[in-house]
Amino acid sequence: MKHLLLRSSTLFFISGLLLGIAGTTIAASARGSSFFPDIAFGTWYDEPVGELYQLGIVKGNDDGTYRPEAPVSRAEVAVMFKRFRDELLGITPAAETTTSVSTRSRRTVTAASSSSAAPLPEPNENGKVRFTVESLSILETRSEALITIVRNEGKTGDISVKYDTASVTAIAGEDFDALSGTLDFRDGQSSATITVRILNDTEVEGDETFKINLSDATGGSELGDIAETVITITDDESGSPSTSSGDPAVSSAGELQFSAMAYAVAESAGRVTITVERKHGTTGAVGVSYATSEGTADNSSDYDDTSGTLAFAEGETAKTFSITVDDDDSITGNKTVKLTLSAPTGGAALGTNKQVILTLIDDEISSPSAGSFRFSNAIYDYRAEDGPAEILVSRMSGSTGEVGISFSMTDGTAISGRDYTPVSGTLTFAEGETQKAFYVPLLAGGDGGVNLKIETPTGDATLNSPVIATLNIE
Repeated sequence: MKHLLLRSSTLFFISGLLLGIAGTTIAASARGSSFFPDIAFGTWYDEPVGELYQLGIVKGNDDGTYRPEAPVSRAEVAVMFKRFRDELLGITPAAETTTSVSTRSRRTVTAASSSSAAPLPEPNENGKVRFTVESLSILETRSEALITIVRNEGKTGDISVKYDTASVTAIAGEDFDALSGTLDFRDGQSSATITVRILNDTEVEGDETFKINLSDATGGSELGDIAETVITITDDESGSPSTSSGDPAVSSAGELQFSAMAYAVAESAGRVTITVERKHGTTGAVGVSYATSEGTADNSSDYDDTSGTLAFAEGETAKTFSITVDDDDSITGNKTVKLTLSAPTGGAALGTNKQVILTLIDDEISSPSAGSFRFSNAIYDYRAEDGPAEILVSRMSGSTGEVGISFSMTDGTAISGRDYTPVSGTLTFAEGETQKAFYVPLLAGGDGGVNLKIETPTGDATLNSPVIATLNIE
C-alpha cells in the first residue's frame, strides 16, 4: 500500500512541477472537489487534480468519481504524460480514444476486487458543457453573481450553449434580473462566465432562490452532468454586518447554521457529532429541521440516514445530533454525505452554512491526525459594496480533536479605518470540523490590498501553505 500511495504522490508532484516550469495557462481557482464528489475540499491534491482535469491530462471514472487513492498503473502514467506533452505542444490527441481507454479503465475499486471496471465512454473532442457547482449562495447586498461554465473532455472547435434564468422563490425583476442568451466558446477555450445582476431590497423575506439552465449545445458539444445550478440569495434585512467581530448579524431571534462549512470523520469512528449554532440573537424559542442525504456514500452500507428537529429555548446557542458511520475493510476511498438544515421556526433565519458536506475518511488509506491549517486561496477579491469579505480557512489531512488557529491582518495598500475595519482572533475547530471563515468588514469607497495571516495552531495541528494571503478591495 505504501508503494501505491508513493506512486500517486510522486505523480502529482512531478505533474505539478512540470506544469509550473512549462508555464501552461490554467485556471488558478480550479479544484478537483468542484468536479468529483469523492475529493474533499482543501485536501493537498484538490487544486492539482482540478487543474490537470481542466487541461484534460487526468480523467474521472464512468461513475463520476475520481478515486484519488486508487493505484496508478505504468500504462496510466504513460497515458497521462502523453496528454501532458500534447497539451504543451498543442497536439490534438486523435489516437488517444482508440489506444488509451482500456488502460484508463483498469482501476481497482476495492482491495478485494479482481475484475476490471467497464471501459469508459470515448470522450467528446468538442467537449461537454456544465456548471462547476450544483448550487451556490450569494449575499443580497452583492450587486451581481459571477457564474462559471466549463467545457470538459475536449475543447476542439467553436461551440456555443444557451442559458436562461428561471424563478423558484426569487422573483425576476424584483430579486434578480432575468437573463438569457448564448455563450460562445472558441476553439481551445475551456471556460467562460455569465453575470447575473442581484437586486437588493428593504423587505424581510428570507432567503430566496432561482435557477440558471443550460440548453442547446452546438458545434458537436453536449451538456455535461450539471446543466442546472440553483442560486440562493441570502436576505440581509434582519441585520447589518458587525464591525466588531466581522460576522454577519441577523435579527434577535438568531441565525441557525452548522458550526462549520465542512466536516470529516474516520469511518472507524462509529459516529460523528454535528453541532448546530444559534448566532447573533437568542430571543424566544426557535427550532430547525436537519437531515442527511447521499453524496457518494451509501446510506445502506456507509452511514445511517438521520433526520429530526432541534429545539432551542430562549438563550440557548448550540444543539447537537449524531450520525452513525459504518466501517469496512475495503479500500473504497473517501465518501461524502450531504447535511441540510431547513424550516426554521420562531422567527429565526438560516445562516450561510445551511447545507454542508461530511466526508467519511477511508481508514484503510489514512491515519487519524489533528490536521494542518491553510487559507483556501492566496488571493480574495471583493468589492467594497459587497459587504464583509468572507475569508475561508481549511483544516486539511485530519480532523481529530479540538484545535485552533489565530488570524490577523495588516495594511497593505488599503488603510484600516478608511478602506476596511481590521479584525483578529482565533478560529476554534471542534473534532470533525474542517472549514470555517472569518469576516472582514469593508468600508464604503474602500480600495487596495490587506495582508492576511494565520499562525500559532493549537493542539497537535500544524500549518500548511498558504499561511499568508491578500484581500483585494476594489
